[in-house]
Amino acid sequence: MNNLLIDQTNVDEWKDKYSYVVKVRIELLDHSQSIGYYKAPEDEIINKCINLVKQQDIGEARVFLAQNTWLGGDINQQIKENHAIPAQAILWTFTGI
Repeated sequence: MNNLLIDQTNVDEWKDKYSYVVKVRIELLDHSQSIGYYKAPEDEIINKCINLVKQQDIGEARVFLAQNTWLGGDINQQIKENHAIPAQAILWTFTGI
């Protein structure tokens, strides 16, 4: 796992800066875990996602959401499909878009 070491200090700093931090943990087929951290999306990010969904491009909306709220963790959640797609689905569910 290509994981940036994130400790509680990092998470606390992000919470101070962004108010809310989402920890997305996915279990891979080999039973290892991938952990990424995301901030709550601002209104402009949510609006862009809603517009993409209206254009029937939910896949692009999920990618946009994940890329624009990423704080750190396993970079594979941003670049590898078998990590990114489950992470995006969890994040998407969290936002309630």
